[in-house]
Amino acid sequence: MNEIELSAWLDDYRENAEKIHSVANQIKKINGRLGIGGVTIEQVEILNNNIITILNNWVDSAYVGKRKEKVLKRAYQAFFEALYEWLFCLKRIPDENIQRFVDEALFQGTLYRYLGYGDCKDNIEEQIEPKYDKYYVSWSKKEKNSYFESKLYGTITHITCELKNMHYGIDLNAFGVGRENEQEVLFPTIKDTITNIEYIERDCSEAE
Repeated sequence: MNEIELSAWLDDYRENAEKIHSVANQIKKINGRLGIGGVTIEQVEILNNNIITILNNWVDSAYVGKRKEKVLKRAYQAFFEALYEWLFCLKRIPDENIQRFVDEALFQGTLYRYLGYGDCKDNIEEQIEPKYDKYYVSWSKKEKNSYFESKLYGTITHITCELKNMHYGIDLNAFGVGRENEQEVLFPTIKDTITNIEYIERDCSEAE
């Protein structure tokens, strides 16, 4: 098992995607060995470092109103799906510290998300409807975020969702990752969880 490094350059997204996929596979292998005690402390440390590296890259490479390249989007999805399963594998380990971490990492409650235009274009008055699919995206535990609102042009879509029952988000605070003012949680946009959609009308002059 190797420790990875990810490039900060946007043009290196294909190379980064390959490395992110490799860590998703590392997680799957560890998940398969946890129940039979076939995991070393060194392997767990490398895996933890790789997870933090990828989560930091996710946060640092996120640009408000901009979409990720498809190959990178698929790589992150494979990683987040594996990470989600890893957390539930850890949930079966009878260790107080591990259980405390898992309880913090698996979030249930109310989340909020902004959708909008990253550039001042002619069609910025069109409402952006939520796209319901399996892909993990960034949500926030904070209802309002003035930074996001300042970076988006035109009509902003503000979504509220409620995670309960079998729905859990991945709370980045548990990993010590993310910007303090964002309180970021990862979760797909699932229609059954959406409780409110609000459209905020603005013009180009209102964004920085």
